[in-house]
Amino acid sequence: MNKVDINCDMGEGGLFDESIMKYIKSANIACGYHAGNEEIMKKTIYMAKEQNVIVGAHPGYDDLENFGRKELNYEYDLVIAIVLQQLHTFYKIACAEGASMAYVKLHGALYNRVADDDKLAEKLLYYITLEYPGISFLSLALSPMQRVAEKMGISCYHEVFADRAYENDGTLVSRSKKGAIITDVDDVKKRVYQMVSEQTVNSINLKDIPIICQSICVHGDSLQALSLCQGIYEHLSLKGVIIESYM
Repeated sequence: MNKVDINCDMGEGGLFDESIMKYIKSANIACGYHAGNEEIMKKTIYMAKEQNVIVGAHPGYDDLENFGRKELNYEYDLVIAIVLQQLHTFYKIACAEGASMAYVKLHGALYNRVADDDKLAEKLLYYITLEYPGISFLSLALSPMQRVAEKMGISCYHEVFADRAYENDGTLVSRSKKGAIITDVDDVKKRVYQMVSEQTVNSINLKDIPIICQSICVHGDSLQALSLCQGIYEHLSLKGVIIESYM
């Protein structure tokens, strides 16, 4: 694959959001429930526009205490309601700033749940696209959500994670396990190039597993976020990879 997107979770209180913008093509902006607020959304959208970065909504559980990374087991209707509430707020602010809400990427525990629950994915995709026709999505590569979106004719791009380890089944290693988070820039550059060039990733058990790499995510709340984004961008560019958003 000669083209790939680099995205980063932003508006979450990361120290380097503005500097990161020059090394990404898509910004997943927190919608105030797991992090951020309306003023931060506005500021982050403005920064993205200045660097010609595509903006997407990054809704999660309403759980500031756990940064949206704890599974809350909400009923389907409540999940749909809280996601739509966040999208309405983000859409309003994006329009006021002269930007488009190009895509949706769920956050944290909600991301993992919907990626693996095809019934919830189908309901959520239906209601979001009903209100925002033509919107795109980012979800875990080769996950059930990808298959649901394809069946529904909805654009859902395959996302990989530069700074997270993988299990043999293609899911992310739990953050509670040793080795789940990868911080070394050189290691990350090698992993990402393997993802792009071979469409595989080396799992935590040292097994190469298949993935589809359309968009590479770096977590913006990491202290290494800037160095990782810069390292990935420069390394892939030197390898002749076109870095461009699909959304």
